[in-house]
Amino acid sequence: MSFETIRDTVIKSAENEAKRITDAARKQAEQHLVIQKNTAQEESERIYAARSRAIEEEYGRRLIRLKGKMGKTILERRNARLREVFETARERILGWSHDEYKAVMKRLVEQVVGQEGGALRVHTDDVAIFTDITSTLNSKRGPDNLILIDAGHPLPERGGFVFLGPDFEVNQSLRTILADIEHDLLPVIARELFAE
Repeated sequence: MSFETIRDTVIKSAENEAKRITDAARKQAEQHLVIQKNTAQEESERIYAARSRAIEEEYGRRLIRLKGKMGKTILERRNARLREVFETARERILGWSHDEYKAVMKRLVEQVVGQEGGALRVHTDDVAIFTDITSTLNSKRGPDNLILIDAGHPLPERGGFVFLGPDFEVNQSLRTILADIEHDLLPVIARELFAE
């Protein structure tokens, strides 16, 4: 074998080895590139999903806060409207004729007092009406169960009365009666007035 042949064989072998090494390196680089690309894509998808969840959660919290705030505003407006309704009812009752108001108050006094004696606290503007009522009722009672007007302690506003019995007190002021009605009827009234 000649030197030329050996040299050609070594060069050919080196070229083959270099090609094999280059191909292997290229293949390894391509595989590494695919792995890096997949890793980067997975990382971006994870970051995207995490940020999307964070945004959704933040908007969910904001929506809940906004709904709460709007619900509170609606409730305040509903309650204000209901207060207006009951204040209008109170004003209308106080605007009844003398006889109509007296008849209703007489029925209330009879229901509350029964056969008990005691005192009625009324507003100074209502003393004449309740004096007529108690005179009528007292005409059928004995001296131990008379109903008197407590002129020393008038109610601060007109409408209704407070009955002081021997062992109990019953508040039948117009404001208390309407507050009780409002409490009992609030769900029904709200449903009727504010049906969605």
